[in-house]
Amino acid sequence: HQRWWSALVGVGFVVMSVCSVVGAWLATIDLTLPYVFASVCGFCSMCMCFLMVEPPVENVKAGSLSCGTLMEAIRAVLLSSSALRWMIIAPGFIVSINQTYLWMYPEFLSDCSITTSGRGYIFAIFNLVAGVSALLLRKIEDDAIGMRTVFVMLLGLAGSTCGLLSFVGSLAWIVILPQQVVRSVSGALFSQTINQAIPDAVRVTALSIRNALRVTVYITVL
Repeated sequence: HQRWWSALVGVGFVVMSVCSVVGAWLATIDLTLPYVFASVCGFCSMCMCFLMVEPPVENVKAGSLSCGTLMEAIRAVLLSSSALRWMIIAPGFIVSINQTYLWMYPEFLSDCSITTSGRGYIFAIFNLVAGVSALLLRKIEDDAIGMRTVFVMLLGLAGSTCGLLSFVGSLAWIVILPQQVVRSVSGALFSQTINQAIPDAVRVTALSIRNALRVTVYITVL
């Protein structure tokens, strides 16, 4: 399962890099086409979400099936351990800060005198960097190293911010690369510890709560 999950995370970012090129090409035809393209993909994804159901898990001792409750999932995510809460919220907080930079990208890339099609290739590079980072971060199984990695990424964001404020030119977009490494931290870092701490009966619900919590943090930061 871990190998498949790691591969899917990496492949997901690679697919985003391909879609960035497709989106840039569509934008050269009509600026509304990338929106239509993304909307169709999003609608298909939403329909697939409604098909996802958490299966019951057999309770060997009781000889019955248990589907788990919402409150059990909340306790597993938020109340079971302060360290687990930190592992869930801290990476989400860093990604939340990183996501707010996205609002700067169009104006910043315009100042770099980059064409519309050129932006597609740059975003393709961004997504490839994020995909490789996700695969590398997945290999970190020591939580102590993972915590130090979180603080290193904070320093990377600070350095990227200084670069955005200081550099001007056609290659100034390179200072955005550290932000792409941060994009994958919430999905890859501490995943082994979090998965082991969540009971099987509420795994899907608990992970959905975790993701919703991170979205809430993102909205708050934004």
